[in-house]
Parts: sequence; C-alpha cells; structure tokens
Amino acid sequence: MTRRKQFIMAVALAALLVTLSVIIGKGRPDPATTEIVVMRHDLTAGSILQPEDLKTIEIQAEAVSASALRTVDSAVGKALLHPLAAGQVVHDNWLRAQPAGIAYPDAAPGCRLYTLRLQAENANGFWLAAGNLVDIHLVSRGSSNVNGDDNFSSMLPEMLPAIKVTAILKKDDNDSNSISAVAGQQADAPLVCLAVSAAEARILAIAEASCLIKLVPVNDPVLDS
Repeated sequence: MTRRKQFIMAVALAALLVTLSVIIGKGRPDPATTEIVVMRHDLTAGSILQPEDLKTIEIQAEAVSASALRTVDSAVGKALLHPLAAGQVVHDNWLRAQPAGIAYPDAAPGCRLYTLRLQAENANGFWLAAGNLVDIHLVSRGSSNVNGDDNFSSMLPEMLPAIKVTAILKKDDNDSNSISAVAGQQADAPLVCLAVSAAEARILAIAEASCLIKLVPVNDPVLDS
C-alpha cells in the first residue's frame, strides 16, 4: 500500500470517528443543572445575611450537596455560624435562624464577650481599636481574698495570649470603634469588649478581684495564610 493510500485511509478513519462522536453526543441528554447560593464577598461568623451579600449560580445538579441552599430568600436574615469567603457555597447547616444573644463580629459557638473598663495606661499610648489583638497579663496584687482563699489567684495563668478586641465602647463618642490613651480619662474610662472562650471569661471574672489586669497590644506583622 502506497503512502498516499495510507494517508487517505487515516484521514477517512479520523473523519469517521469524529462523526460517530458527534452522533453519540447528540444522542445524550444535556446534564441537569440547578441554581445554588454563593457568597458575593467575605463575611465573618455572626454576620446576618442580606440580599446584597448573596447571589446564585447554575451548576450540574449531580455535583450539588443536599445541604446547599437553592434560593437567596432561604438565606436572608440568618446568621453565619462560620466565616465564609466570596464565591463559597452557602449550606443550610452553616446558618442559624437567629443569633443566640447579640450578634457581634466573629460570633461563633463557644465564644463569649467579656467587658473590662479600659484605663489609659492599658492602651499603652497607642490607638487600641476593634480588631486588635492583645495579650492579657494577670499580675497578682499580692494579697487577696477570693472565695475565702488567699492563694486562689496563684492558680490563674500569668497571661491570656492574643485575645481579640471586638469593640471599644465610649460614652458620647462619635467613633465607638477606637480610642487613644488620653491622660485623665480614667474618670470616664471607655469599655473594651473582648472575644474570649467560656474558660477565659471565667479566668477574667476571678482575676478582676485579685489581679492587676494589663492589656498589651500584639504588634506582630499580619502574615497572609
């Protein structure tokens, strides 16, 4: 067989295979699709979902989890149990109908808010603001009587590391999210709200009676994960 005949047969075979694949493809039904709800932008845990936070996209139905929401209305007004990123699918088991208590940034199961009076010296001459991390040092005052036990404070840890400041609350302040350390503000000191665990809240409650509580802002650079 000459090379010319071999070439013609190869071309004919290729054309036949292409034709067969087109015929087979046309005979198959298009895969079923469905709409699912995804995030338009990043939101933290505890956020209440609004229509502008969400959108729908269409994907193959067989790839969709049973817990994925299909309509925006089914998510609006609910609170996130976990932080969600832009483009992430919204699942029903990641939402709750109403937040338990007051919704606040990064609210999540097991989280608590603890509020302390913020003295000027605790801000360390630095703009302490919502979102900052602080190490909380618990310094024993030397003599105390907590629940009848003078040595109870010795059972407390020396420090609670990297606690997040959720908010700074100051009376009659137009900007309630930040406050600088200003001399003489102790008489009307603002409040600092801290995001802690239940165990850390218990430690702080005990420490307030027996320890000097110092807030030391964390000054480490924020690294992208």
